[in-house]
Amino acid sequence: MTHWTPLLVPEEDYLEFASLVALRLAQRRVRDPADGPEALRVVAPQVDDSVTATGGHAAVMARALNALRPWSVEDLRRLAKGETVTTQRWAQVLDLCSQRVGEFLSTQDVAAHTGMRVEEWRDAPRKIQRHLDRHYPNVPGWPLAAVSGRKLGHTYDQAYWAINDEQASRWMTVRGETK
Repeated sequence: MTHWTPLLVPEEDYLEFASLVALRLAQRRVRDPADGPEALRVVAPQVDDSVTATGGHAAVMARALNALRPWSVEDLRRLAKGETVTTQRWAQVLDLCSQRVGEFLSTQDVAAHTGMRVEEWRDAPRKIQRHLDRHYPNVPGWPLAAVSGRKLGHTYDQAYWAINDEQASRWMTVRGETK
């Protein structure tokens, strides 16, 4: 049984601490609400439009993570076993992001950590929607959250990628089965 202790953190540090907690919970395989109160599961804070409109970068990230709807384990299992270049690239990035839950990684970081060239990773998001429409008709969207660098205050506009706790937990379950 997991014992919980509340910890107050400044809002601008929330995602960093939430990512750390989510990663440790995933490593310990703490997923069941019986292992801890459902209310204490790591969830990005809800924010209103006024925070986002005033340039709250943490709010932009929180919204993106909140909007990411987890796939079914079966659909993730199919993606993990995919033989197309597109599915293999997405699987690599899901592996990477699942080790850094809630952390937004730039396209350049994704490429550097996976061994892909930037152009190879950029090609995967260009092709994923057509692939999903054809082979995954029931998924609620892309398997990762994506945010433009400009929305995060970066002058070089590249995409930033992240995964939320539930999607990472499901992905790690699938990867435990397939590796």
